[in-house]
Amino acid sequence: MKKLIYCLFAILPAYFIIQGCNKLDGIISANGQLTATKSEVKINEPDTLVAVDAKATDNISWIVTPGGANSISTNKNAAAIKFTQAGTYNVKASINGVNTESLTIKVNSSVYTPPAGSTTLPLTGDQMSITPGLYKSVYSDSTYIYLNFQTTNTYCVTDRLNFTGSVDAGNYQLAFNNITEFGTCTGSTSTLHGGLNFKQSAALLANGTYPLNISLNGTTYTGSIVVTSATITFNWTYTSGVVINPKIITR
Repeated sequence: MKKLIYCLFAILPAYFIIQGCNKLDGIISANGQLTATKSEVKINEPDTLVAVDAKATDNISWIVTPGGANSISTNKNAAAIKFTQAGTYNVKASINGVNTESLTIKVNSSVYTPPAGSTTLPLTGDQMSITPGLYKSVYSDSTYIYLNFQTTNTYCVTDRLNFTGSVDAGNYQLAFNNITEFGTCTGSTSTLHGGLNFKQSAALLANGTYPLNISLNGTTYTGSIVVTSATITFNWTYTSGVVINPKIITR
């Protein structure tokens, strides 16, 4: 079993932060659907998860319970996740609307210190392209909006896009903070990707109009999300800075 875990992480894209194979304490779900680099992490320490059988063309989203204290960066069938609060979390993937088994990750009260040589880069001059979507569980009434996004500028494939977001009392917030660069880039460059699930407290996404605020490089872009029984419409007028497409999703 351990050999399988080591091999899986050896072939992960360099975009994710992977510890040396001799340091892994990885875990794997009972049916082998998910793997994680670590079963216990510190606050703000990245952990890497892989949906083993998923393909690059699959529609993959990640579900964390309880929510509200995590951020996730994705690349194909892998996700780099970190938590801002200590606790015990269950993480699972939804692959084309079908949920995998969950993995349990414990976050202790220590605060993670990035390795020596890492630096923080601003997002100066960058723009974000956002693709919205609606998650609908095939097993329950659970529905929520999610946003997938990518930078316009390219960075080292080992860099990480840092962002935060939440939905509180119907107010949708997303902030793109900066880039973490781990050492000197000696490999290829690429746009960076991320995703955020806006899981509201209620299982159902209620009809209504909700404010949407997205921050990038000191500018807060504002709009709204209009939810009806038939569609979800993003009232978003910007054609640069932060661009959302498509603006209408069929519910």
